[in-house]
Amino acid sequence: MPRPVGLTVHELHSRSTLDTALLPLLIDTVEMPDGLGVHHGGGGITVVGDAIIIADVKGAFFAVRAKGDTSNTLALPALPNFEDQYDQFARKPFPLGTTGPMVNTGFGLHDVESRMEPAGIRLFVSYERYLKELNTTALVVSTILLGETDLRPRGSWQDIYRGQPLDAEWYSGAAGGGRMTTKGNYLYLSVGDYNQDNVFMASTLESQNPDNDFGKILKIDLRTKAKRLVSMGHRNTQGLTITANGTMYATEQGPRGGDRLNTIVAGGNYGWPVTTLGTHYTTYDWPHHSRQTAAPHFEQPLYAWVPSVGPSNLIEVTHFNIAWNNDLLVESLKAQSLFRLRRDSEGRVIYSEPIRLGHRLRDIGTLTDGTLVLWTDDAQLMFINVDTATLASNWRKMN
Repeated sequence: MPRPVGLTVHELHSRSTLDTALLPLLIDTVEMPDGLGVHHGGGGITVVGDAIIIADVKGAFFAVRAKGDTSNTLALPALPNFEDQYDQFARKPFPLGTTGPMVNTGFGLHDVESRMEPAGIRLFVSYERYLKELNTTALVVSTILLGETDLRPRGSWQDIYRGQPLDAEWYSGAAGGGRMTTKGNYLYLSVGDYNQDNVFMASTLESQNPDNDFGKILKIDLRTKAKRLVSMGHRNTQGLTITANGTMYATEQGPRGGDRLNTIVAGGNYGWPVTTLGTHYTTYDWPHHSRQTAAPHFEQPLYAWVPSVGPSNLIEVTHFNIAWNNDLLVESLKAQSLFRLRRDSEGRVIYSEPIRLGHRLRDIGTLTDGTLVLWTDDAQLMFINVDTATLASNWRKMN
């Protein structure tokens, strides 16, 4: 087999132990070598066999094997995002108001997903594409086939989804969603509202408009590229998973105090931006509350966080340890923690355990041996296993 492009062999960056409510953990943290040129600030991972494919926020691709012992650049064709045109022609970032956040930011890659096919590994990438003729952007999902062993491209990028161009006063790609998960011949995709909520950005409440994709979760047939609406009324869905029993869960970033975990039901309306559990960032209310009249039925969250934690991706634990199996693990950006959510037999969350890891956690996966692997915004992989020696002693180390 040809030697991977830019193969780098590196040692374990650090090992630490962490005590949790039910398990002692070993955490091996591997920092991507500077020479690989991995960009910080986002992106995602997908596990394929014994390899972890990393897609950074700028659309560069890398493979990590042997739990971080080796890594290399993947020689894939450039994503057709027209980043050079965006940098040259798009509206430049500026602060919203005198003390507000920077806007016209967040142009980049949102997520990467994969599935095995007879011809190889099918890779899916969601990202922002610049449309020069309209001087705006659109959410796109493109796919490419890779060789199963060498991870080399077998062809070029092909689009399977392109959302509506963002016709707005400013750009907010950080609220673009873009999280994906697959099941069978279907790809599920979250599309954010890009802050089109008539509070942060003038709009006609796009998340409540069934005639566009903003603020929705979609189901895309990978054979025909046909799309179907699953649910609506979302703000910025950053986590999406389907559990072993077929239940779909999604994490959604709300305004101040409005972060939530949703059980997704077909045809459900989750209320944004008409209603939220949160408030405006600078006041004690939510402007749309006072205008509600005969509001339709909105799905309530399964769980919500106060204060906001900035939830990102999530998974159901399946073969890590009997003490955690079947729990949900939800990553967070702002809180820099992993939340372990225990559900009862009816699916209700009965408690949430915060496990602080000290990094902005962006994506999560599971290796074939049950090891949990987390991708952080500072370009590190965190491998989490049970500290079996400490667990076997059944003696908790007291501080």
